[in-house]
Amino acid sequence: MAILYTMGNPVDLRPFQAYKFFNQFAKSPNETARAFMPHGYEHALQNSKDAELTAKLWTALLDMEQDESEKVRDEIEETLHRLSNHGLQRP
Repeated sequence: MAILYTMGNPVDLRPFQAYKFFNQFAKSPNETARAFMPHGYEHALQNSKDAELTAKLWTALLDMEQDESEKVRDEIEETLHRLSNHGLQRP
């Protein structure tokens, strides 16, 4: 587990790392790669305890709603539904 201590408080770096990783693929020309990203953002949102990171994750996820691929848009819809079931509502 990647932990950073700031002001004596632990910060889990996994959501930050996930955000950077998924952003690399969210703009990929490969439809299949892009279709996996919503699920990744979902897990990062569920684990994020940082308000700024959470806002970035939501923005990245919601930006994908305009994807040219129906497959990607369907994945976004399913992801938003699952997030809602976990009490995480889109901003």
